[in-house]
Amino acid sequence: LIDSVTFGHQLPDLSIGRTDPDGRWRLTIPTFGQANVIQGLGDPAAVRINEWLAGAEVLFVHDFIELFNPSDWPVDLAGYYLTDNPTSQPDKAEMRPLNFISPWGFAVFEANDDGKPEHISLGLSTDGEMIGLFDPDRDVMDRVI
Repeated sequence: LIDSVTFGHQLPDLSIGRTDPDGRWRLTIPTFGQANVIQGLGDPAAVRINEWLAGAEVLFVHDFIELFNPSDWPVDLAGYYLTDNPTSQPDKAEMRPLNFISPWGFAVFEANDDGKPEHISLGLSTDGEMIGLFDPDRDVMDRVI
């Protein structure tokens, strides 16, 4: 193996590229045959839990949590966490690197352990519980009961 990349949700009409000699991957504007141009990012602290489903049986295959980005810029949620136990496990399900939400857009994370970029390892209870969104320092960004 010479090179590889792990990523989460991607955005239409934007690319992932390297822009520095350090080789770090970033969100970029497509530039075929030219140097990569970095796409500006918004503050992930504005992202909110928007919708969730526990007990999917008929219309959906899996439970899910949907996040909303109320910003004019895309945001990167790499290193952020979703959890169904904010009190004792704020870092239960870490989001993958290069995991973006469009400006004024939504990202859906299916609550199972399939290992796909849009899946997280959680199990939502139909009996009620708490869902939390935490930053990389494990500070709460949003939570719902």
